[in-house]
Amino acid sequence: MVYSTENVNYAQRKACFQYNLVIETLSNEAKFGDMVGQKLKFYAYDAYQQGFPKGIPTERAPPQDINGRKVASEEQRRSGLPAIYIFPAKQKSLPFTRMLKFPYAEDLIDFIVEKSASGIKLNAADFKGLGKRTVDE
Repeated sequence: MVYSTENVNYAQRKACFQYNLVIETLSNEAKFGDMVGQKLKFYAYDAYQQGFPKGIPTERAPPQDINGRKVASEEQRRSGLPAIYIFPAKQKSLPFTRMLKFPYAEDLIDFIVEKSASGIKLNAADFKGLGKRTVDE
């Protein structure tokens, strides 16, 4: 996940929560063994602090948005952040695939299952509704 702390941004806070929910869910060793770490690795980059990872196109920081009023704004869409990418197994380089919608946890898991070439044995339907449980989601 690539995000920016340059501005407080509602959409990024929500996306980071969803991303962390996926990591926490799939890190349950009793259910999934050592899938996280063995077959899946999760990285987060703060583009404001660390720059963009090599090969990832530079994007603008999202707008200052404390209360979510700019979530569907043109300014938010133009920023391109937050962004979720999948890289080939065992490398953080090209080619990559970018998720092009707001990353709810259930959609993120579906994206991982669909795009993964690592033999990940997950049924995306088992995660239906994950991350969409509260009024604020």
